[in-house]
Amino acid sequence: MKKSPPRAQKASPKADSLRQAAGILGTTHEVLRSAKAAGCPGFVNGRVDVDQVRAWIAKHPAAASNLEMSPMQTQKFRKLKADADAKEFALAIRRGDYLPKLEVRSAIIRAVTTCRSVMSGKASGLALTLAAKTGADPVELEEQVKQANREIIAELHRMPLAQEPPTCRHCGKSEWI
Repeated sequence: MKKSPPRAQKASPKADSLRQAAGILGTTHEVLRSAKAAGCPGFVNGRVDVDQVRAWIAKHPAAASNLEMSPMQTQKFRKLKADADAKEFALAIRRGDYLPKLEVRSAIIRAVTTCRSVMSGKASGLALTLAAKTGADPVELEEQVKQANREIIAELHRMPLAQEPPTCRHCGKSEWI
C-alpha cells in the first residue's frame, strides 16, 4: 500500500515591498521600516515574509511604538497585534495546548464521582479495621469516617465547575481552558 506524500504546508505570504506588506498587514510602511531597523528577521532579499513580520511585531511592540504615530496608525498597529495574537491562539489550539472546557469539566466530574464511590464503600471496612487494631467502638469509628467523607465530598462539590470561565483575551470565546 502506497503512502500518500506529506501534505505541503501553506506557504507564508510574501510581499515585494514594504508598502505591499503594509497593505497586507493593515499597518503603515513606517511601522515595517522601524521593525526592519530593529532587527526583524522577516525581511530577506528585498521581500517581506508577512507572517514572520506579523509574529515579530506582536512579540516586540516597543519596536513600532518608538514611532510618532497618528491615531489611525496606532489603530492599525493594534489591529496587527490583535491579528497576530489570534493566529497564535488558533495555532495553540491546534497544537493541543488548550482543551475544550466541556472535556475538562466532564473529566473532573468523572474523577469526583469515582472518588465519592470509592470513599463511600470504604467507610465500613476502614472502621472495622481500625476498631480491630485499636479496640475502639466500630460504630463510632464508622461515623467519624463517614463524616470525614461528607466533608471531603462537600469540598469537591464547591469546585466552580458550574461557573463560566473567563473569556479568552484573543478571541472572546470561553470554551477553551
